[in-house]
Amino acid sequence: IVNFKIKNMKKITLLFAYVSFFNFNAKAQTIASENFESTESELPLNWTASVDEDGFSYVYIDGYYGGCGDIQSLYSNLYSVGDSYFVSSPTYTNLSNLPLTVSYALRVNDYDSESPANYDFGNISMSYSINGGTTWTNLGTINNANFTPQNNCQTITYTIPGGITSATTQLKFKWDLNYSGIGDYEV
Repeated sequence: IVNFKIKNMKKITLLFAYVSFFNFNAKAQTIASENFESTESELPLNWTASVDEDGFSYVYIDGYYGGCGDIQSLYSNLYSVGDSYFVSSPTYTNLSNLPLTVSYALRVNDYDSESPANYDFGNISMSYSINGGTTWTNLGTINNANFTPQNNCQTITYTIPGGITSATTQLKFKWDLNYSGIGDYEV
């Protein structure tokens, strides 16, 4: 479940395992907001994700578990060796050069028991791009060594230093989901 917010000198919240909403803020003013409530299963406009040979998206909008404070969220099910999926945000422009604090709320569940995954669930990396997705910089990686799944969503926070973005920056965010080879879990 993922809730996602971005603020200059504030915070960004992303709810993965299930992403419920997305906000982008600069100087504490909201520039964009996405709570994933306006669409059923399809990703919102300009969001992209891994797809199979038939065009089925491996990351989509789902309301079964509910989001972190919302009804729907981004959702993916990883269960097979080699599963590695991504989802990326739209491009954001007209930014300041102030630091950006990025955070997301994460919940990782076992598919069968629908309870927190108490095993190696792989990893979830969050990256950003300042050139529209041509190159990516890793903000951080979550795995079972630094994250213990719980029933409630947990907030993960990263900071993009000041001076990285500007009015001409084409800022995007990407999450890479990588299967561990163990179990069947939902992010």
